[in-house]
Amino acid sequence: MIRDILGGTWKGDIILPSQLTITSEEKITKFLFRVKYDTNTMTFNGMFMIDPEVSEINEHANMVGELSENNNIMFEIRYSKFYFYTDQTEKEMISLSDNILTKVKFKGCLAKGDILFGSWESDTSIFEHEGQVRKTLPHYGTWWAKKQSALTKD
Repeated sequence: MIRDILGGTWKGDIILPSQLTITSEEKITKFLFRVKYDTNTMTFNGMFMIDPEVSEINEHANMVGELSENNNIMFEIRYSKFYFYTDQTEKEMISLSDNILTKVKFKGCLAKGDILFGSWESDTSIFEHEGQVRKTLPHYGTWWAKKQSALTKD
């Protein structure tokens, strides 16, 4: 039987590119995620939350993913709203519809049983907002996380 090495709470850092920050500078910010891991299918689901003071996103994203036998991890997160900038400083938010692709894809590796690291990317999205067709650019960065034990207090 496979041990549940992934289930639980993870805390880490994510590098946000300059176009996703208020100051237009690349920024490292905190995030956490909690997952339930199915040892039979090697898949998991849970919630992902990035620091709202940096991201201005005050909700968690749903996440689903899988861990391979060689400890490679892949997961996607999706928010209930779509967040984008109309220019460098004004953030907009709209409710999701089926024709807006909003998934952020993460991939990486599990090391030492309690450390994850890897890269993330979001694809280009084309959508209509206030009568105008808009397009987001792809974004990418890196991330790392450490599994929190039941005794960890932060």
